[in-house]
Amino acid sequence: MLEVSTPYRNRTEQFGHRYRAWQNAGFSPRAAAALANAEVDRLDQIGPLGREYFRQLRNCGPQTIREIGRLIGGWPNVRPTPQAAIAQALAMSLPHTGEAERAELAADAISALCRSGYVVSPRQNEQKTGTDVASNG
Repeated sequence: MLEVSTPYRNRTEQFGHRYRAWQNAGFSPRAAAALANAEVDRLDQIGPLGREYFRQLRNCGPQTIREIGRLIGGWPNVRPTPQAAIAQALAMSLPHTGEAERAELAADAISALCRSGYVVSPRQNEQKTGTDVASNG
């Protein structure tokens, strides 16, 4: 299993080390940059983040997402709960908060939406599998 973690002096050094490690593992420059920006050190950390996490990253388009999906054996077909989806988005905006704090903030956001008359539920259409994304873009 690929693992790229080592101690770093600063974020730039950390990014550079991860970027080079992912390129050496066979990822394209854009995919390596996306993985380095996501602070991913091991292949098994990619799937749980999910396609949606990578879609939100700068310069991480459909081709890069397909490439990462192929190299990890396909994206897991997991639909997060509304609270988990909000917590995941908060992780990008508030990277220095803990998982428990983001989950609490997400629950507060759902409560606020419900109090304002909104209904929070997943869409009815099926989520595409990793192979669907690769073939349909």
